[in-house]
Amino acid sequence: MQKGMVLAEHYRSALGLDAQSAYCDRKGEWYHVPKSFPAVFFDYYGCVVFSVKAEFDACVHQMKFYMDGSRGEKTLGIVKGLSSLSKYKRLMPPPGTI
Repeated sequence: MQKGMVLAEHYRSALGLDAQSAYCDRKGEWYHVPKSFPAVFFDYYGCVVFSVKAEFDACVHQMKFYMDGSRGEKTLGIVKGLSSLSKYKRLMPPPGTI
């Protein structure tokens, strides 16, 4: 399991969030495309929870999708960072300190 996914699972569990998919990028720029919902994306200071795929789809205009050639998986870049999404929640304590 990749480091970001291990951190995401740790944050999800520590914060008691109900999510089938959890992803983490401390800078809030690069994530895997969720395969199941609810899904949560973390950065150092907060998160975005997508309860259903429609909530994720509503944000895709702020994302760029890329193919990861080494794994054959789609990844996505959030142009202005995770905190730029309207669903972003700043958390206390920040996930990066847990």
